[in-house]
Amino acid sequence: MPPVAVYAVDPEMRAAYEANLPTRKERRKLRGKVLEQCANYNECGITRAGTELRTCSSCKLAKYCSTDCQKSHWRNGHKAQCTAPELDGAKNLPLRLAKRGLASSYIVEYYHDLAITVLDLVDKPRRSDWRRYAVRMVCAMQPADMTRHLQHMINGHPELSDNEPKCLQISRTIKVLIDDLPEETRRVAIAMREKVAGKKGNGHPLMTYWFTLEGDGDECKSFTSSLPLSKHKILWLNTDPPNVTERRSPLTGTSLVPRTEELIREGLNIAIRHDIANTMHLRVFPDESN
Repeated sequence: MPPVAVYAVDPEMRAAYEANLPTRKERRKLRGKVLEQCANYNECGITRAGTELRTCSSCKLAKYCSTDCQKSHWRNGHKAQCTAPELDGAKNLPLRLAKRGLASSYIVEYYHDLAITVLDLVDKPRRSDWRRYAVRMVCAMQPADMTRHLQHMINGHPELSDNEPKCLQISRTIKVLIDDLPEETRRVAIAMREKVAGKKGNGHPLMTYWFTLEGDGDECKSFTSSLPLSKHKILWLNTDPPNVTERRSPLTGTSLVPRTEELIREGLNIAIRHDIANTMHLRVFPDESN
């Protein structure tokens, strides 16, 4: 069953939502499995679980498989690109949170439903398009407290304030040919696919995601991840489901509506906002933006 876009929350919906959130132990386990490339990938070609890579102590973004790779990458350009987190942290915050979201099976299910919709995999003739395409996930920030944000707007401050809590937002998703990805991103995506396929088999559908900020998809400010579809999602696709999904509202009840990218993306962003307890760690407060 695809995720449900919840537009208003009653206690029963809230309880069902919270019951689906992953535990801290589950998040840690999933985070340890997320594949990431060494920042010096052009030389070493190594892709490993993120927990097996060392992080640049300055920018907190670049990761390396060894000290030798870190030194080589520093000499070959990272020295000029490396930015201390206090200077560039707010700009890259959406990407850091998106990467954190990969540790939540609840969020990954939304990612997969977005990919299925964007690539139109419900249409049987296009079921194999996952082999040729990636999904660009454009990341931004949204107000975590809509009531507070609306009050700011009423007071004449329409922009997202630095003094209010924020959380991850997926603002757009775009179907992209893997061959059209930036060169290094393409190589990383192919390497990740090969590594995951070695464990799951070449026929297992793998969704490739390219997470970027708004703009032209700067490689230095993006990352790629390939994730296998879950068994229940594959079984669901194999039933040739109708291209509709459920929408629940305490006002109008449950209804079937056309399954669209916008509806699923809105459901994802609402689900992130509704994590008031910050169980998934996808929201930040004013003093944490950097």
